[in-house]
Amino acid sequence: MLHLQHITQRFSNTTELHHPTQDVHWPSLLGWCRLTKQVSAFYSEVLRLLNSPPLNQHFDKSWTAHVQVKETLYDVESQLQQAAQLHKDDDIAPEIARLKVIISAVA
Repeated sequence: MLHLQHITQRFSNTTELHHPTQDVHWPSLLGWCRLTKQVSAFYSEVLRLLNSPPLNQHFDKSWTAHVQVKETLYDVESQLQQAAQLHKDDDIAPEIARLKVIISAVA
């Protein structure tokens, strides 16, 4: 679990330092959506495992809350990037639907 967090934070910190036009390794918007969705799925799996025996007896509840926030964060990031792509494609109705999903997730 800590390795997943380290990898995602390292990737996020690395990509924030480079502009897409200056780095050929910068993930496309669709690639970034897929990556954040996959990270959210990983955190979802970790959350499921933390809530089931025997792990639920060994980890503090603050870890569960932390993992749940990270799962939500990456899911919202994925939804936001998908909404940005829809906005770029002038597909307004699905964009609004994505934004409503984001609002309900963070509310």
